[in-house]
Amino acid sequence: MKKFLSSISTGLILYFCSVNIVHAQSTLITPGNNQPNITATSTNNGILVPQITLTGNLTSADPVSNPGAGLLIYNIGDNQDKGFYYWTGSTWQLLGGAQLTATAPISITSNTIKLNSGTAAGQLLTWDGYNWVNTYPKPADNLDNRQPYLTLNFSIALQGIYPSQNGYEPFLGEISIYGFNFAPTGWALCNGQLLATAQNDALFTLLGTTYGGNGTSTFALPDLRGRVPVHKGQGSGLSNYTIGQSGGTETLTIDNKY
Repeated sequence: MKKFLSSISTGLILYFCSVNIVHAQSTLITPGNNQPNITATSTNNGILVPQITLTGNLTSADPVSNPGAGLLIYNIGDNQDKGFYYWTGSTWQLLGGAQLTATAPISITSNTIKLNSGTAAGQLLTWDGYNWVNTYPKPADNLDNRQPYLTLNFSIALQGIYPSQNGYEPFLGEISIYGFNFAPTGWALCNGQLLATAQNDALFTLLGTTYGGNGTSTFALPDLRGRVPVHKGQGSGLSNYTIGQSGGTETLTIDNKY
């Protein structure tokens, strides 16, 4: 009889232990008397929630299968910021992290902020006063670079005294400015025209091919049409200019895309 009662006692103990072990894996706690479900009291420790590694896509529940809304985990992986996350029913939300929203053309997906694609290559994003819109860059603008000017007649002496420190003018190759529209006898307009070296050997020895020509049968006169003469050399804080050098433009192109 004693053996029989001892066997029954042992069986009951094993039964209740097995039930407790099974229920310990998923415990339902019902609050009562206005008390919280769980109270953890400690002065030097805390509660450790499940630690998992989330994927790069927060809308994917992986690695959890069918999580219930409100499920709390701690992400330890590098695919997302480390911290506490809870399942909203459709995405993992960082606990304490702001839920950002945006309007076109900005979109936010899985904590990733991006600009929506344009409709064609080369478009720029601009504010039209009401919305952000895709626009094409502005075309280049050509601006007038000319200063106030007065047009006169530049002529060069084809005849005269060969220049020397003690000579008298008019010097051969001298350039003068006239208010009339023709070149006097012995002078030629500074239009860059070619002259024969054989008929103008003295002037050729002065000018050479500084302004053009092949140097054997022809040489060119200075071309001052539409140009402002600049003294050769380098002024203080300015660029250096050599005789016969030309440059500059009448317009500046401003390639301003905005």
